[in-house]
Amino acid sequence: MTAQTTADDTAAFWYARLGADDLHAADREAFETWLESDTENRRAWLRVERAALAADTLAVSPEARALVADALASPARDRAPLRKKRAPVLAMAAAAVLTLGIGSITWLNYATGEDTPAAATQTFASAAGEKREFMLEDGSKVVLDAASEVKVAANSGGRTLELTRGEAYFTVAKDREHPFTVTAAGYTVTALGTQFDVDLAGHGSGLKVALIEGKVGITREQDEESWILTPGMVLSVAGDEVRLSEKSAAQAVGWMSGTITFDNAPLGEVVARMNRYLPHRLTIDPRLEKRSFSGLVRTDDDAALIEALEAYGIARARKRDDGVVELVPY
Repeated sequence: MTAQTTADDTAAFWYARLGADDLHAADREAFETWLESDTENRRAWLRVERAALAADTLAVSPEARALVADALASPARDRAPLRKKRAPVLAMAAAAVLTLGIGSITWLNYATGEDTPAAATQTFASAAGEKREFMLEDGSKVVLDAASEVKVAANSGGRTLELTRGEAYFTVAKDREHPFTVTAAGYTVTALGTQFDVDLAGHGSGLKVALIEGKVGITREQDEESWILTPGMVLSVAGDEVRLSEKSAAQAVGWMSGTITFDNAPLGEVVARMNRYLPHRLTIDPRLEKRSFSGLVRTDDDAALIEALEAYGIARARKRDDGVVELVPY
């Protein structure tokens, strides 16, 4: 058994385990330890994650569903040691999904151990109300906020990305010879090894980049003007205007723990942001879109936001029969 096969087996187990209802903190810690301990482990995790992502987009057959269900049902006591009799269950299930679903895709080739063929641009996305975390080929991590999407360029080693909607937090693996770049709204953020947040949602054609750790350079594509951020700095773009400010890490990435801090934000922006998390939509009267709002809001509690808007006389809420809540002037 090769090192790659062993890593693939373990990655398949962890994919199944992390989706189980009885997952414990100790399991998560053990997974993180395994993931960080070896580059091959990270590559194996990426292979399994890619297969599962592809499977999500296909019409899965009953046979493939049964394989996945079997993997998810495997008890925790089977985790160690991973004996030869325990096949790479989820990896096989993912491969089966691909084979049964469309036949010609061969992203995983466990039988021959051959390298996977060059893939097209890879897309990761999250649904409304969902946060999603994944690891890139180089070991960097990306956390997607709700209703967000990022694309990873093919043959870039996982270090050339485009944020096409929403917001994402990046923890970049250090590699000075291969800069990590994220493009969004006509700007390119370049980092060598750092943690930063890029936000497209709720700002029209604008953009916000917040640096948490390290250093990043930001370049505007139309004229190649550039800026350097140090920790605690935020670059905000609204139309042609670029503004630098300071914000704490807790405020910049509060969405990761379920809170958002608004500081004199246009109410239209607040509503657009909240709509990423809510099971029903908020709409806003155009006359209110430019009204400013400041406050700390929980992403799962639009009732508190509405209560605050009404208490301060900013807007009142009107619920329609279809469940949509309209914010209108008093």
